[in-house]
Amino acid sequence: MPYENLTPVFDAATLALNQSDIAQIKARMPFLVNLTPNEKKGFLRLGHSSRAFIEQSLSHIENNSMLQLPFIDIAAWQNDWEVFKRLDSLHREIKSLEEAVNDTRIALLKECMVQALAFYKGVKSASVQNVPGTDSIVQNLHTFFSTSRKKKQPNEPASEG
Repeated sequence: MPYENLTPVFDAATLALNQSDIAQIKARMPFLVNLTPNEKKGFLRLGHSSRAFIEQSLSHIENNSMLQLPFIDIAAWQNDWEVFKRLDSLHREIKSLEEAVNDTRIALLKECMVQALAFYKGVKSASVQNVPGTDSIVQNLHTFFSTSRKKKQPNEPASEG
């Protein structure tokens, strides 16, 4: 499956630069947390309605001063909500980047596999023609296929005793 636009130039220096950029992004967000699996599932979820519920609650508390509870820091809540929305936007961009990077990795892996298989078939053909040094290459590469295509052994008849 050739990809005509896939002729990447991504050297070690570019990789290091991208990794540095990611490290800088992380450094600019020292407030990031790491939740445990229990913490991730330990709160009320309303699906897509969660965001609307929060928006409506904030709107009501802002517009109805007599309903403001003394133990709720409205400014902190508003800040948390604004930061959440910004992070949500960033998350969408990161997921899009992740998908593009992963799709490109898969495409490159497929391209490389096509080339490796072509090489393997060529070496096998050369081995049949007794080209010196090819038998050991065929044996080495054949080991990758022997585990994935194990022949099923016929069931042995039960012994009577």
